[in-house]
Amino acid sequence: VSLDKLVEKSEGLFIYARLLAETIDEGSEIITEKTLDDLPNGIDEYYEQQFNRIFNIECNTEWYDCMEWKVVGFIVVAEEPLHMEFLQQLTGVSKTQALKEVIKKLSRFFPEYNDKRVHTYHKSLADWLKRDDNGSDFYVDLNEQEKIFAEKCWDILNDCKIPGSTAADQ
Repeated sequence: VSLDKLVEKSEGLFIYARLLAETIDEGSEIITEKTLDDLPNGIDEYYEQQFNRIFNIECNTEWYDCMEWKVVGFIVVAEEPLHMEFLQQLTGVSKTQALKEVIKKLSRFFPEYNDKRVHTYHKSLADWLKRDDNGSDFYVDLNEQEKIFAEKCWDILNDCKIPGSTAADQ
């Protein structure tokens, strides 16, 4: 297998090589000249391919309506990793196990660490999802998603019944 060809496909990004190695480990696929030609060109194409796999296989509805995409939107607009309990409140998922199943499907790119927070695997992923020119259907409209995030946070505050936290108290 041509190392030069792999470097070309990766566009010199180590993250591409690492993700590719993880993909190969999962599928026990051997890289040949033919499979090397079929690899995505660059990290953007890799993300596109993987998101197509996740959202076309995992969602029973249109991908943008499924819970996995809603979770991705909240994670991408958050300024820091989201705690699982808070993510459960944001999504309205009533059962912790159901949310854990969603996170499991997204875990290659949005892992839950020991701190019970869901992290973004790499900054390049969040950057790709935020770019409306990424050549993909998978785009998080920051203005829209930040509005949804703020409304959900407001609803959570109102549910806490903290004096001065509800619209009626204003």
